[in-house]
Amino acid sequence: MKRMMRLLSLALCLMLVQQTAFAAIPEDYVVRHGDRESKKIAITVDDGWNMDAVYKIHELSIELDFPVTWFIVGKLFCAEDRELWEDALAHGDEFGSHTWKHAQLLEYSESSADAQVRLSQERVDEVLGYHYPLRLLRPPFGHYMNSEKNFLPIFYAHGVEKVVLWDVAQTEPYQAFRDTQNGSILLYHARMADYECLKTLIPMLRDAGFEFVTVSDLLGLEPLVLDKPDDAEATDAPEATKLPETTKAPAVTKAPMPTNPPKPTDVPKPTEAPKPTDVPKPTDVPEATDVPEATDVPEATDVPEATDMPKPTDVPKPTEAPKPTDVPETTDVPKPTEAPKPTDVPETTDVPEATDVPEATDVPEATDVPKPTDVPEVTNSPEVTE
Repeated sequence: MKRMMRLLSLALCLMLVQQTAFAAIPEDYVVRHGDRESKKIAITVDDGWNMDAVYKIHELSIELDFPVTWFIVGKLFCAEDRELWEDALAHGDEFGSHTWKHAQLLEYSESSADAQVRLSQERVDEVLGYHYPLRLLRPPFGHYMNSEKNFLPIFYAHGVEKVVLWDVAQTEPYQAFRDTQNGSILLYHARMADYECLKTLIPMLRDAGFEFVTVSDLLGLEPLVLDKPDDAEATDAPEATKLPETTKAPAVTKAPMPTNPPKPTDVPKPTEAPKPTDVPKPTDVPEATDVPEATDVPEATDVPEATDMPKPTDVPKPTEAPKPTDVPETTDVPKPTEAPKPTDVPETTDVPEATDVPEATDVPEATDVPKPTDVPEVTNSPEVTE
């Protein structure tokens, strides 16, 4: 029973608070347009999900000279864009709240809805570095009350002076032009399609005699008096707004040049080839004891005289020395039957020059010739020249 009484008392208190809050809220607290007798109109832009579109619309507002009332989603209002927002304020724009994260407020409790308004205000003050009162608020989707909930007292408690809706929401420029009338509040979003619409619509509206103002001017609110710090940069601004200084990259050191490149003189000269003295000496010739008896050897009278030998002028150059098969044979001496084949003859490049060959007078006599099987290879015998 006592518990029921406490619940009833709490409910009565809440009703009294709400009645007091509603009694304080003006009848024109929620607006859709301004004075219908005035040619003044206001361009409003919501959200900020597409910052490229935000920048484009801001540049367009400067180019075509019209102010914008930006309804900001708190968590999208970042320090890295502070220069943009300061430039927008200097141009004559103004800011309003669009809650912390574009919340569907009717799905929130009163405490959560309160946080959506409070956090958005705190973020704007943090980024700008001074207090900028968000006295305008646009609830996402235009929803702020139903049969069970009403968040107007929460807005009012946070200093919101007007809850701003709209009467024109059209991205087709010619249809938007036909819908616009005196005192209209035009709703747009930070999207490229809306930017393209405004490029065409703004000149058309100006030619029709409309004057572009902010929502605060349209509704007759007093101008804001901002308590900005004296210095250009706010001391309370977060450090993230300052761009880091670029440090100089370390100088690139040149690679050391080779101090001792190999000289071409170190290459062995071709003159260092082995000399003809490396040819095996004739001491390896088998002894004369194996020579056949004199009866089997042709007589010395049949040996051709030295005068029959070819002249030195007939000898080809060493590089083109004729193969042993080209040497003229002696007519009377039988051919050796077991002589090695010419294919085993070493290359002629090692043959000593013709000037070193002993004269024909040094040829041994016929009686000292070894057996045909023991005759040394023809290539090891020096060529006969004068």
